[in-house]
Amino acid sequence: MSCTQCTDVNMYENEGFIIMFSRFPEIIRAILPAIDPTNIRSSEATTCTVEYHSIEQLLQTFEAIHTIVEEQFGSKIELYTSIEDKQQQQARFPQMLPFAEIYSRVKQPKLFHVIKESYFTNHIQPIISLKDDKIVGYEFLLRSSHPEFPFTPYELFTFSQSAGLQAMLDGNARKQAIKYGSENLTKGMLRFINFLPSSIYNPKHCLQSTFENIEKYNVDPSDLVFEVVETEKIHDVSHLQAIFEAYKHEGINVALDDIGAGYSTIELLEELRPNYAKIDRELISFCDQSTDKLDRLKRIIEVAKAYDIKTLAEGIERREELELCRALGYDFAQGYYIGKPSPKPLTLVELP
Repeated sequence: MSCTQCTDVNMYENEGFIIMFSRFPEIIRAILPAIDPTNIRSSEATTCTVEYHSIEQLLQTFEAIHTIVEEQFGSKIELYTSIEDKQQQQARFPQMLPFAEIYSRVKQPKLFHVIKESYFTNHIQPIISLKDDKIVGYEFLLRSSHPEFPFTPYELFTFSQSAGLQAMLDGNARKQAIKYGSENLTKGMLRFINFLPSSIYNPKHCLQSTFENIEKYNVDPSDLVFEVVETEKIHDVSHLQAIFEAYKHEGINVALDDIGAGYSTIELLEELRPNYAKIDRELISFCDQSTDKLDRLKRIIEVAKAYDIKTLAEGIERREELELCRALGYDFAQGYYIGKPSPKPLTLVELP
């Protein structure tokens, strides 16, 4: 990943130039047949400049190149692309980017627009203490803020990864959640905010704007809990440790999500020692009817208590699940049985 993800991005003009570069001449030679020769403005061993006259033509050109790339070279190809504004005669990006990233942006312009314009808002789902069933915090969930640009969170994050925009999306979502929390929640109410470790290239640099917004909106850092999504897919533990240390240095809490989704996640608890552990909803579902799930939940709470890690059971949909987690000594709970995500905070939770 490159820090160029954090720079501003522009939508594409109706006409301009596509600049293709590869260190390997055979790649440039291979893609030339996919391009209308009347639009080729220059072609050398490692570069090719192509003119386009509409967004539709831009997409058609990229689709034709993509087909050749996939058939002859596969997805991991060293081909870089930039799109140049025809009138301003300057590149739309500070550096050339991988072809696959630019192709994703051109192919899905609405999702590209959502990220560029931050067309998203927050819905929040209540989290209760299992000691007294009172609301102690909320998880922040991304939703569309523009009727013409709908999306699902999974769809948007998947697109952002393929388009090289996950750092921009992740950073903007964090900042917006901080602002929302300052305007809608009282001091002392926990705010669980998701983040992708892969979106943070350099913790000290990439998180600076997050820390600035915490100060700007006068939020108590101890009210924030930044939680890792897809914990079971973590490969670079040392990188995540550096991120956790950067957050903790600022007085911010951190959480691991999806604990129990894979057996290795329990070892992650011992190695990373987050402030909070969120238990995978698949493990919670009908846990009162499974000896295996019960044993795993007991093991997690045992490890968590040993390292003073607070535990939160996610995906509670039945009274039996709630009561079992309470009996095992879990600290917090969240799920549709307790309350669904909504645009505004609840005053209290009335359990069925």
